Amino acid sequence: ASSLKFLQREVKLRVTNVTRGRDLSSDVLLQAFGFSISHTSRQPRPGETHGKEYFFCSREEFEKLKKEGHFVESAEFSGNCYGTSFAAVDNVRRGERICLLEIDMAGVLQIQSTPLAQEANFVFIQPPSIEELKARLRGRRTENEEHIAKRLAAAQRELALAKETHFDFYLTNDNLEDAWQKLEAQLVQWYGPVFKKAAGPGEKRSRLSEEETKADEAKAEETKAEEAKVEQTKAEEAKVEETKVEETKVEGNAGE
Repeated sequence: ASSLKFLQREVKLRVTNVTRGRDLSSDVLLQAFGFSISHTSRQPRPGETHGKEYFFCSREEFEKLKKEGHFVESAEFSGNCYGTSFAAVDNVRRGERICLLEIDMAGVLQIQSTPLAQEANFVFIQPPSIEELKARLRGRRTENEEHIAKRLAAAQRELALAKETHFDFYLTNDNLEDAWQKLEAQLVQWYGPVFKKAAGPGEKRSRLSEEETKADEAKAEETKAEEAKVEQTKAEEAKVEETKVEETKVEGNAGE
């Protein structure tokens, strides 16, 4: 079974956007990783399907599952309950994928108190500074100042708590490409064999095709160079013949 991987915040949104042309293609990542499906007590939104975006249940059902110890981690936001079940994690692992959980600090602390912590790698993704985070939140123009202030206060609490909590890797999201390169290197170190398996013959064939294309291009350039040499030789020979003709004419005129 594959190991567990816990990423906090926005990684799932970046996977397909920043891996084009990188060593780890988005296809490989999507094959290697899988997100678990959480339970929630909130009502489905338009377009959401039970068992796809979430497992929807009543608050009573949620509390019953929680009391019986079915959840790896759980929390309440805006009056609604959310939780990741052990079964959801196992479902991803049965597919031989690395399970990703996007969770807050409360979720991290809950998971670290379970046996799963021994198999997990914890990554804390942090902004370069609170001021930069404030600028980013305002730049999105999706929240009012009151909500931004609440998010900044929560971020400050999490940043302080993160210093006292075990994480296997701290990633500062300063520049997207730089942050991805650092994360990519760490992922390869942790999960290199899983990525190779996820790549499969199709990925190997793709790389082989790239090598063949490069070889064909090199051969074409070589052919062009040879043709240019032939043309140059012909031109030089023609010039020599032309010179001989001119010399013959000059000699004939001298004889007259």
